[in-house]
Amino acid sequence: MKADNLHVSVNCVVIGFDGTQLCVLLVKGEGKQGEYKMLPASLIGEDDDLDEAAKRILKETTGLGAIRLLQFRAYGFKDIVNSCDDVRNLIQKHQIDPEQTSSVLTISYWRTVEINKHMKDGIVGTQAEWVPITEMGKLLCNQEKIVQDAIESIRFYSQKIPSLVFDMLPKEFTISSLRKLYCLLFDRDYDVRNFYKKMLQMDYILPLDKKQVGVSHRAARFFRFVSGSKRVRKE
Repeated sequence: MKADNLHVSVNCVVIGFDGTQLCVLLVKGEGKQGEYKMLPASLIGEDDDLDEAAKRILKETTGLGAIRLLQFRAYGFKDIVNSCDDVRNLIQKHQIDPEQTSSVLTISYWRTVEINKHMKDGIVGTQAEWVPITEMGKLLCNQEKIVQDAIESIRFYSQKIPSLVFDMLPKEFTISSLRKLYCLLFDRDYDVRNFYKKMLQMDYILPLDKKQVGVSHRAARFFRFVSGSKRVRKE
């Protein structure tokens, strides 16, 4: 697709939890300085709807579809075409004369997901990979700042929309795995007992009559997130 709207691009920050660490979905590329990593991104056409373009770009670059993305911020990269050879090359791949533009307006989206088998298998055959955020390093065009901004946005909105956190967990989870996720996402250490008590008080966390099996330690109970309704408490 030829991008006619030369100065507008879209990128997608997909943050996932694999049960152990927070990861971000990145795409590998090859430039003059060697291999680089970047967020799933592309320039968009003048007739593109932003939200639809974001879904399309994510699908084309990573193979993942049916992910509802949330727009969270716009970035203006002044003179980036002239200052970054790899960006210049990417623009040329869109059959665009880099001499005709120097700045790019980027619209950023994010989404939280569980890194399950589907999320791993979905990117097979693409240049995409799940990278631990702690190992992300420097990204093309300083996109690591966009990743950090996305995490801050997730922290803020998850206080009002808890499902954004639970989207990163299996449907059935233990409080221990939930605590691990909270510790990573909010970059703090939650006291085990206090966290457990607090989570049990939440109306949207439903205890199940099911426990872990085949574990060497005391089997933990499973819980489920109840969206849009409150559980019935037993007196």
